[in-house]
Amino acid sequence: MKKIHLRWHVTVLPVAALTLLSLAAFSPALAVPVPGGTLDPLSIPKYVTPLVIPPEMPKSVTSPAPAADYDIAVRQFKQQILPGGVWGPSFPNPLGTAPPTVGPFPATTVWSYGRAADSLPDSTAKGGGPGIAPAPNSSFNYPAFTVEAVTATPTKVRWINDLVTDPIACAASADKTIAACNFLPHLFSVDQTLHWANPPKANCMMMPANRTDCHTEVAAPYTGPVPIVTHVHGSHVQPHSDGYPEAWWLPGTPGTKGIPVSYAERGSVFTQSDNTNTVPGSAFYSYENTQPATTLWYHDHSLGLTRLNVYAGPAGFWLLRGGSHDTAAGVLPGPAPSGTGDPNFTTAYRNTIREIPVVIQDRSFNTDGTLFFPATRTFFDGFTGPFIGGTGTPTGPSDISGIWNPEAFFNTMVVNGTTWPQLNVAPVRYRLRLLNGCNARTLNLSMFVMNNVGADGKPGTADDTIGPDLLPATADDPLGAEIPIYQIGGDQGFLPNVVKIVTGSTTTLPGNGTVPAPVAAPDLRQALLMGPAERADVIVDFTGLPAGTRVRMINTAPDAPFGGFPPQPFLPGDVADPQTTGQVMDFVIGLTGTDTTTTPQNIVLPAEASLGATTNTRQVSLNELSSDQVCVEVNIIDGAIISTLFSTTAGDPNFLANCAAATVGAGNFPTPMGPRMAQLGVLTTDGMGNVMAVPKKWGDAITETPALNSTEVWEIYNTTMDAHPIHLHLVRFAVVDRQNLDMVTMLPVAGTVTPPLPNELGYKDTVIAYPSQITRIKAKFDIAGLYVWHCHIIDHEDNEMMRSYTVIAPDKVGVYNSGTLYLDMNGNSAWDGTPTDKLLSFNWGFPNAIPVNGDWTGTGVKRIGFYSNGTWYLDLNDNGIWDGTPTDAMYTFGAGLTGAVPVTGNWTGTGATKIGVYDNGIWYVDLNGNGAWDGTPTDGQYYFGTGLTGAVPVTGDWAGTGASRIGVYDNGTWYVDLNGNGAWDGTPTDAMHTFGAGLTGALPVTGDWTATNSTKVGVYDNGTWYVDLNGNGAWDGTPTDGLYYFGTGLAGALPVAGKW
Repeated sequence: MKKIHLRWHVTVLPVAALTLLSLAAFSPALAVPVPGGTLDPLSIPKYVTPLVIPPEMPKSVTSPAPAADYDIAVRQFKQQILPGGVWGPSFPNPLGTAPPTVGPFPATTVWSYGRAADSLPDSTAKGGGPGIAPAPNSSFNYPAFTVEAVTATPTKVRWINDLVTDPIACAASADKTIAACNFLPHLFSVDQTLHWANPPKANCMMMPANRTDCHTEVAAPYTGPVPIVTHVHGSHVQPHSDGYPEAWWLPGTPGTKGIPVSYAERGSVFTQSDNTNTVPGSAFYSYENTQPATTLWYHDHSLGLTRLNVYAGPAGFWLLRGGSHDTAAGVLPGPAPSGTGDPNFTTAYRNTIREIPVVIQDRSFNTDGTLFFPATRTFFDGFTGPFIGGTGTPTGPSDISGIWNPEAFFNTMVVNGTTWPQLNVAPVRYRLRLLNGCNARTLNLSMFVMNNVGADGKPGTADDTIGPDLLPATADDPLGAEIPIYQIGGDQGFLPNVVKIVTGSTTTLPGNGTVPAPVAAPDLRQALLMGPAERADVIVDFTGLPAGTRVRMINTAPDAPFGGFPPQPFLPGDVADPQTTGQVMDFVIGLTGTDTTTTPQNIVLPAEASLGATTNTRQVSLNELSSDQVCVEVNIIDGAIISTLFSTTAGDPNFLANCAAATVGAGNFPTPMGPRMAQLGVLTTDGMGNVMAVPKKWGDAITETPALNSTEVWEIYNTTMDAHPIHLHLVRFAVVDRQNLDMVTMLPVAGTVTPPLPNELGYKDTVIAYPSQITRIKAKFDIAGLYVWHCHIIDHEDNEMMRSYTVIAPDKVGVYNSGTLYLDMNGNSAWDGTPTDKLLSFNWGFPNAIPVNGDWTGTGVKRIGFYSNGTWYLDLNDNGIWDGTPTDAMYTFGAGLTGAVPVTGNWTGTGATKIGVYDNGIWYVDLNGNGAWDGTPTDGQYYFGTGLTGAVPVTGDWAGTGASRIGVYDNGTWYVDLNGNGAWDGTPTDAMHTFGAGLTGALPVTGDWTATNSTKVGVYDNGTWYVDLNGNGAWDGTPTDGLYYFGTGLAGALPVAGKW
C-alpha cells in the first residue's frame, strides 16, 4: 500500500514547481486512518478494556551462579491486546452497522520480558486461554513488569534470550537439540541489507566477508535465530552493561536449539559485568543506579533489528527511587504497584493505586490478531525497485533496501498493552509516568472533559471526536474543559519547578501557592509534546469532578514525520486521525476517595546542581541521504513516484547530472530516489572556508571522543526536514538552547536563539532536534568506555542514524614479569596490591610469550593477550584467563617469521585493535581484522625501520586521527610516521624525537597519557617510567612530564600500557 505524507513531498519540490500546486488537489478527507494491516481500526471498540497497570517485576528466588537479583527472559506468548478473552466476549459495534455487537477479537502473538522461573501466562480462569496474557500466574506481559530500583543500590540482571519453541520444556531437558528447544524466527521481515547483527557470519560487503555486524546484499528476509541485547534507556552504567548494539546474543550455542553450527553465538562486542556467567543464551549485567530518582525504561537494542524487536513487545519501566533527589512520602500521589500485589486481578488493591507507569505506542493489526509491520519498501512510498540484491521491478543495480521503511506509522493506539483502554479513577490526584514508546510517532498529549459521547452512546466513535477543523475544544466537537497536565519530571529526574501545561501555554509554578501568568507555547497547538523515547512524570488532578465524568487523553501530533506543527490549511497526515490515532485513553470518575497529597502549586521539587564549566564544544550533524544509483520520476503535485527512470552502478560520477537531464512526462520531475537512509555526522570547514555537514556511517571511524570527566556542549545541526529525537547513552544532559540554521551557509542565524521550554529544564537523555535548527545540549562524560548516540526514531537508528562514541580515559601503566601481569587499575602509577590493582597470569604454558594488549572488541577498554612463536592468544572476555576459542581468540599471524615482534594498532580507525608483526624493518599488519595474513592490498606491508638493526617497533595515533600509525625506537631516537603512508619521509613530514637518549637499555612505551586522543611517547628503565605528558617529544622534567615508579625490583620486567 502506498503511503505518502503530502507536506514532506511538497517541501522537496523545485521552487518553480510550487506555482503549480493547488490545495484543491488535497481535497480528499484530511482525517483518515493510517494504512496498514487487514483489521480496520475503526472496527475496534474503544474504552471497553481496562488499563493494564504493570505490577512490580518479581526478583529471582533462586539464581544460577553468579547470582542475579533478576533473571529476566524474553519469550514469545500471546496477549489479549484487542477486546476479547479476559476483557469479555462481545462489545458494541463501533461502526453502527449490523451486527450490533462484535468480538471477541483474537489474541496477539508478542514477545516480552518476565521472570525466567515463571511459566508462560495462562488466563483460562479469567476468560482467556493458555499461553495468553495478562494472567495472574505469570510475570510475562507486554509491556513488561516494572523493575523497582533504589538510587545508589546496585541491581544485577541476567538477561536471557528464550525465544525458543517451548522454553519451559526446553529448560527441563538436558538435551538442547529437542524440538521444544528449536529457535523461533522473527515475527517480522528482517532486512539483511542494512548494517545489522548478521549471526550467519556470511556475505558481508565489509571485509572480512565472514563476520558478524555488517551489511550484506542478501535481499531475502532473515529467518534464523533472533539476536537480542537489552538496554536500560537512561541508565548511568558501565559500558559492559549498557546494551551496546553489537553485544547481542542468540538463544543458545550454535549446534543446539536448531542453530546452525556455522552461526555466531554472540555479537562482535559481547560483554558482561561478570564473565563467570556461562548460562547459554544469556548476558550478566550490573547497574549501579548512581543517579537521582527518575523514570527509565528497558528495551532491546540489537544492531539493525531494534525497530522490529521493540515492535514485537519487549519493553518495560525501570523506576529509580530514593536518595537526596526524591520527594518525601505523601508529597506526590501514590502508592505505585509494589511487591506481589496485582492491580489487574485484585479490584480492591487496584483501587488504591495512584501512581501508574503509562507507555503509549502505535500498532496495526491483522484480522487474525497478529501485529502488522511493513515487509516491503513499496508500502512506504510505492517504489517498486530496483532494490539491493537484484530484486524489485525493474531489476538493476541499487542502493535502496527492499524491506526497510524510512518511518513506520500505525493506526491503533495501544496503552500499556491494550487498545484504547479506560481507567476508572477517584476524584483525586494521580501520578502518571508517561513514556512515548512509539517507533517513529511524536505525541502531542492533552486531556479534556467529554461533554458527551455523541448520539450513538459509544465513546470514541465519529460523533464524539475532534471535529472537521482538527482543532480540539472548538465549536464542532464535544470536548469540554481542558484538564491541565502538571509535569514534575522528565527523562532524568525532577524538573526545577512544576510546569502546568495546557494547549498553547505553560505556567511555571514557584511552589509557594501562587500561579503566575501563563507563557505562550512555541505553537498555539502545542500541549505535552513527546518525541519517541521521551518520558514525562506528570500529575493529573481529578479533584472536584463529579462521578461519571469522562476525561479523554488525545493526541494532535501528525500521523507522519514530525518537523514542527504544520501550518493551516492542513494536509493529510498533518494531524492525527481523530477517530484512531488522535485518541489515547479515557479516564472515568468511577471510584471514591480523598486526597491528602500536596497540590501542584505548592510542590517544591528537589533541586539539582548545574554541570559546571564547559571544557569542550563539539559540532555534530543530522543528515538524510538520497540514492546515489537510482533515479525516479515523481509527480510534481502529490510527490507520488511514477516510475524508475534508470539505475547505475555504485560510484558513477555522472549519476546526478544524468538524473537531472532525464526525460519525464508533463507535470513530473526526475530526482534521486529517497530517502535512502539517515545518518549522523560531523561539521567540517573546507579549504575555502565553507562549513559542511559530513555524514558518517555506523562502521566509520569514531569521531566523538570526549575525555573522561569532561563537560561538553554538543551542537546538533539538523540538516534534514524531520525533527529527530536524539538520545545519548550514559549521560544525563541539560538542554542549553536552540538556534536557527542557515541551510545555505550552514551557519547559525544571529538573533534567533531560543531557550529550552520550561518542561525541558530538568536533565534529559533524549531531546527533539528540530529541522533547520541547531540544538545545543551539555553533558558530563564521567565513565570511560564505548557508548552510542542515535536518533530514537528507531527506523532511522536501524539504518545508519547511530554512531559510537568513546569516553577516553588516560592510559595506565603496568608490567609483565615471568608470566605475571601487574596492572595499575586506579591510575596512580604505583603498585597498590590487589584488589586495588590487578594481578593476572594469562599466559601459563605459552613458550617465549610476549605480552600484547589492545581493544580487541572495540569497546574502548584494552584487554590483554600474548604472542608466542607466531601464535596470538587474546583475552576477548576480559577475565584475565585463557578460556580457549571461541570465548577467547587464537590467531597465527607471524608464523614462520623467526624473531618477528608483535605489534598492535587500530590500523583502519574503526575502533577495534588489530594485530601485526614487525620483522627487521618490514611490517605486516592485519587490515581486515581476520587474524590471518591475506597479502596486499587486503592487508598492509610497509618498510619502516629498515637498516636500523635492533630498532624496536612502536605504534600510536600520533596525529589524533583515530587510526594507529607506525614508528620505531632506536637507542633513544624515535622515528614516527605522522602522515600514515608507512614510509619514513623525514622531518617535518614525519617526526623524530630524542626521548630516552642516554638511558641505555631503556624500552619505549606509548600511551594517551592525558586522554587527549593522541598517542605520546615515553620510556621504561628498570622500573622507572618517563612519560611525555605535554607531547613535545622531549623530556622536560616533572611536573611538565611524568616520572613514575612501577615495576621496581622486578628484574627483566617488560612495560605495558593501556586503558585497563
